[in-house]
Amino acid sequence: MENKLLSLIIPAYNVEAYIYFLIQSIIENVDCSLSSFEIIIINDGSEDITLEEIKRAKKDFYRFDIKYVSQNNQGVSMARNVGLSLARGKFVWFIDGDDAIAKVSLCSIMGIIEQYESDIDVIRIGNCISETLYDDNNIVTNYIPRVESSKTQLIDSIEFLSNQYEHGHTVYLWRNEFLKVNDVCYPVGITINEDYNFLFRALIKAKKAVYNPTFRFYFARENMTSVSRSPLTVDRMKVIINCKVKNIILFIQYKQMNKLNDLRAVELVNEYFDTYVLNTFKTLFALALPYNFKKSVLDELNKNKIYPQNCGVEKFLLSNGFIYRYGAFIMKVYLKMKGIIRKFSK
Repeated sequence: MENKLLSLIIPAYNVEAYIYFLIQSIIENVDCSLSSFEIIIINDGSEDITLEEIKRAKKDFYRFDIKYVSQNNQGVSMARNVGLSLARGKFVWFIDGDDAIAKVSLCSIMGIIEQYESDIDVIRIGNCISETLYDDNNIVTNYIPRVESSKTQLIDSIEFLSNQYEHGHTVYLWRNEFLKVNDVCYPVGITINEDYNFLFRALIKAKKAVYNPTFRFYFARENMTSVSRSPLTVDRMKVIINCKVKNIILFIQYKQMNKLNDLRAVELVNEYFDTYVLNTFKTLFALALPYNFKKSVLDELNKNKIYPQNCGVEKFLLSNGFIYRYGAFIMKVYLKMKGIIRKFSK
């Protein structure tokens, strides 16, 4: 079986309008050897013509190694895990089915793989290009990144847990063997922030990484059809909070299983954890959810002794139980007053 330098893994669910263009944006990296990469698409029970669009792309781009698997809808995490199990590339890149990549991306990335290969576990490209790609794909067609090879640097992978870096998983490429040996995969059953969970697990185990901020190769499409952009019904808001709580509990388990002796590593892990916990609290308080649900979430977090560790005043309010004891009550009063004000303002 022929080895590849790179496997591009694409979960696809109801992306009939985008999947063909995504594959085309990959294929347009024509300066790369056809045999150096493979495209693996997992059709996760799409209910539109996504599968037909995948088949059309495979037929049109027959010279390229394009594989697809169809399965019943099991969620994006399972789809990515299935793709990883099939990957033959030395490195893997998880790409969302409605996004796109820039020209020259693959050649720059494969140059890094060939240069460093077994010396690194991670390649971190530049931040996503966001708020530019909507339904018009011309921005991708006309965009050529200004790559500066001199800015390539070798750093400790755990540094990417710092808040100075964006935490979207699509700007990371992983050594295939590293993920499989360490049993790092996406958490099945978590549909919100599953990438934060994956990054946490991967980065606390990874060693060295190559990073170049000028590798601005990834276009994140702005659309309202993705799982993370679904309408905010009460049920949807409950799913968001429940997923965040599950992530926090898993973070604690991962921390306990991976004891860190290096002080810098401990600091970075706590920073990542604290930021996520605080964002969860802020989201919980911001969403218009029933009082009893919010109180049950606070009780669950308190039961698991989930407190930030490095956050000043916010740390004091949480770790001393202030939020748990009084937060739900304050929230209830606030919502009551808000309703009264709205009533008299009409």
